[in-house]
Amino acid sequence: MFTITRHLVGAVAVLAVAGSAVAATQTANPSHSQAKPTAKSMAAPASKPAAATTLAATGKITQFDPTAQSLTLSTSKGEERFTLDSSTRLREASHAIAPTDLAKLTGHQATVRYHDASGQRSVVSVRVSSAAPKAQTKH
Repeated sequence: MFTITRHLVGAVAVLAVAGSAVAATQTANPSHSQAKPTAKSMAAPASKPAAATTLAATGKITQFDPTAQSLTLSTSKGEERFTLDSSTRLREASHAIAPTDLAKLTGHQATVRYHDASGQRSVVSVRVSSAAPKAQTKH
């Protein structure tokens, strides 16, 4: 029993010394204690440049210029022109196609997904419907 009491007294002494050492460290180094918010830390974060917005345009393919890599769609807003780049993904239904195939798909419906960052359009993908264009009937 004497041994257990001696160990308990020793453990309490160690805890007391450790506690006073922690208290002394926090008093000497206030950065470890809870910091009060300052006007600078409460200020709004710096504004970041506007992220590119992903948009989509759907319409009928009216023209593709293979030299300029320029696709023109007839949309509800009128004629819209998009310039493709080497990273643009092109698909007809579920099949990948080459940019030159777009010239053969005039009259098909297409959806162009693009990023608009500060007025600059960057085409991400073009998806062309696989359905043949409907022939117009004359009445």
